[in-house]
Amino acid sequence: MKLITSKYPASENPVLAERIENLPYSSGFKTKREWERGFDHGTFVPLMAAYPEARITVVQLPLDDTLYPETQLMLGKALEPLRSEHLAPLFVIAGSAGRCW
Repeated sequence: MKLITSKYPASENPVLAERIENLPYSSGFKTKREWERGFDHGTFVPLMAAYPEARITVVQLPLDDTLYPETQLMLGKALEPLRSEHLAPLFVIAGSAGRCW
């Protein structure tokens, strides 16, 4: 598979994406969505294996790649309100942030 030319056709939800982005931002995390480039290979490669039909909504949220495990736990706390909103997202931590454990 050529990652540079691969595409993952999952749907995006701009309202949900904004909600997910605002939760960490309001807790002091810097986030910045990339709309033009599409999904990063660190996002879509694991999802292609788990959900090859791409029948899921995906929100990609780039984060600072220097997050220490303790900081990642704080990020999880910032996203916890999604549970009470009956949004049970699957979080894929990929890239440098996922490898620092």
